[in-house]
Amino acid sequence: MKIKLIAPHENRKDALSSPFKFQRVNLPLLAALTPHGHTITIVEEAHAPDDIDQDVDLVGITVLTELALRAYDIADTYRKKGVKVVMGGMHPTVLPDEALKHADAVVVEKRRASGRNLYRMPHRDRCNKYIRPVK
Repeated sequence: MKIKLIAPHENRKDALSSPFKFQRVNLPLLAALTPHGHTITIVEEAHAPDDIDQDVDLVGITVLTELALRAYDIADTYRKKGVKVVMGGMHPTVLPDEALKHADAVVVEKRRASGRNLYRMPHRDRCNKYIRPVK
């Protein structure tokens, strides 16, 4: 499966953001925990733009509250192309129903989520809307 993991960034002049551009650790960690056999692309919009024409089966978006509108825009773009979208992070954990208006599923809670449901999503017509951690 071809998976793209995206960390949104707001490029507006009036947007609140740090002048420092650090690589976030969450997406490389998620990529490292992904079972073998998948191709993963990580996009940090603070460093480089996303290629929305890239062929992917699943898009995962990490969502900070201050970047929620940008994340929703990205998600809507991919869903219009028929790509399954999963959102995770603090914002979807606190407001999962809002995030589900823009995603096929949300990962809720801070602990590691169940990969089985996550990686099966593109191959199912119906999927779990809330992906919760394995306890």
